[in-house]
Amino acid sequence: MGKAFIALAVAAAVTGCASTHMEQFVDQDIREVVMVDGPPENVFDFGPARRVFQFRWGGGSYVLPESSTMRGQAYRIGSTVYGHATTSSIPARQITSDGCLLSYITEWDANREGWIVRETRYPDRLVC
Repeated sequence: MGKAFIALAVAAAVTGCASTHMEQFVDQDIREVVMVDGPPENVFDFGPARRVFQFRWGGGSYVLPESSTMRGQAYRIGSTVYGHATTSSIPARQITSDGCLLSYITEWDANREGWIVRETRYPDRLVC
């Protein structure tokens, strides 16, 4: 139970980081994103004078370490302490994610001669 909670918390934090990362580029030229994140994975038109640039975010393999829990009772008879304990273990496991695509919706700005980020979108799922 504890590991599942930690995995969910990490995933939620990563998603929050993706949105924070993206928001810094609103009203910026898409080339600023390219300088930070590398070339886009996909580019396509999204209506007149609008274009979407998609970048891969996250992904990779993560190892959740093994954990053990010991539970039991101790009781005393005279000056001697006796006890009974059980141990349960969850083995280490690997979580693999392909990541997700972050979309920057841009508009052409003739004065700035570039595609300017106007909106951002990322998948509504837990793990990117």
